[in-house]
Amino acid sequence: MSQQKPLMGKKNSFQFRRTKPRKAQSRSPFKFNADQFNRELGSKYETVDVRIGNLRLKLDLTKGIWMPEAVEVNESESSLLDDDDELYRKKNKLEAENSLLSIKLDMLLEMLVQVIAEENLDDESSATK
Repeated sequence: MSQQKPLMGKKNSFQFRRTKPRKAQSRSPFKFNADQFNRELGSKYETVDVRIGNLRLKLDLTKGIWMPEAVEVNESESSLLDDDDELYRKKNKLEAENSLLSIKLDMLLEMLVQVIAEENLDDESSATK
């Protein structure tokens, strides 16, 4: 029995070697560091993720749906979130105060109308006497 010789000295001539990613400086105008550049613009297409505010969504390619993930919040982002919460509370407080003031204004206008109506009635009744 004779053995067959591999083509061109290799076992499988259709295999190719994966090249390692280059460690060159970024030419991107975004000024990402190497890890962030690789995550945002790299050759890895396995994961697709989107970050909107403090919510991070990851695309599940098998199901075709977006899955929410927990987001790590650093100090600067947590201070921004605290500022957002504080502004939201202030907004709600001002809206409640505005509502109360508009009710007070309506009551004062009704009282004024009532006083003017009573004076007009008194004037008419004194004029008829």
